[in-house]
Amino acid sequence: MPQYDNNNSGLFFQTKSKNPKAPKMSGFIEVSEPGKYDIAGWVCKSKQGEVRKDKNGNWYFQLKLSPSEEQPAPPPPPVPAEDDLWGNDGPPF
Repeated sequence: MPQYDNNNSGLFFQTKSKNPKAPKMSGFIEVSEPGKYDIAGWVCKSKQGEVRKDKNGNWYFQLKLSPSEEQPAPPPPPVPAEDDLWGNDGPPF
């Protein structure tokens, strides 16, 4: 049986914090390469269609990352240093 590939995937669980400012869900994600990714998530279900639950009885999301189709803007060209504008001799006056 082939080994499962965890790259660009993760899990997102409900939390039980009583702090109102705490996140309601937390988890992890494994990324194979740095960059911008689109994220998708769905409630985990068994093959029979039943919602899977963690050890505390909470349902959770399965996450999947895909490289974003939106390409980042190219960096602006470097600004030449002052001595590069006029050559090594300085301004022509």
